[in-house]
Amino acid sequence: MHNNSIIAYKDIIDTLPLARRAVMRVIKRKKKVTRHQIAKELGWEINSVTPRVRELLDLNLIYEFDTIKVGKRPRARLAIMANVA
Repeated sequence: MHNNSIIAYKDIIDTLPLARRAVMRVIKRKKKVTRHQIAKELGWEINSVTPRVRELLDLNLIYEFDTIKVGKRPRARLAIMANVA
């Protein structure tokens, strides 16, 4: 990872509320992850993760990378925006 990218990520993540920061850290560590995987990783209910993800999407810090099928349902995988990572 480029040094400027590391600095940018740290500057951004330090300004986020704790719940958003926790979600961002999971996405950064896992690279591409679903909301359900984030919930499992954090030990949270999905209804605690989904609003945090929406907030990060609205801030253009993450994006929906693609979808995978889990059981019968498609699940969007999330990734960190390139200008943030």
